[in-house]
Amino acid sequence: MRFGITRQKRIFGYMFIIGLGLLAALAQPVFATSKNMPCAVRVMFQDDEVGVATLYVLSTQIKNTAPRAISGVSLLLFDEAGKSMGNSNAHCGEDASGLGGGETGQCAKVLQTISGKMMKKLGHETWVNTVNDQLAQLKDITRCEMVGVNYTD
Repeated sequence: MRFGITRQKRIFGYMFIIGLGLLAALAQPVFATSKNMPCAVRVMFQDDEVGVATLYVLSTQIKNTAPRAISGVSLLLFDEAGKSMGNSNAHCGEDASGLGGGETGQCAKVLQTISGKMMKKLGHETWVNTVNDQLAQLKDITRCEMVGVNYTD
C-alpha cells in the first residue's frame, strides 16, 4: 500500500512541474516584440490622375506568433545611432490583408506622397531635388521597435 501512495505523490509532483512550465510559457507575450528589428524607407513611383506620384514607403518584416490574425503594428523609428526618428503604424500582409497566426510577412505604410500635380507645379528639376532631399532624410530610418499590435478581430 505504501508503494502506491509514494508513486501517486511522484506523479502529482511531475504534473505540478509540467503545469508550472505551461503556465510560464503562456505568460510570455503572444507576439514577437523585437527591440531591434530592421526597417527601411524606399521610394516608389506610380501614375496618378495628373502625372507621376512619388511615395515614400516604410516597411519591415514580422512573424506573427499569436494565434490571432494581425492587421497592423505600431512602430518607433530609429536611425543607426539609436536616435529617435518618430513613430508610425504599419498595415500588415499582402495588400494590408493581415497576417494569420504563425505567418511571416511585411508590414508597410506610405509615410509621404508627392503628387503628380505638385511635380508639374515644381518643374522637373525642383521635383527631382525635392525627391532626393526627402529620401536623404527618410533613409536614415534603419531600425524599428514594435510597441503594439492591432488584431483583425
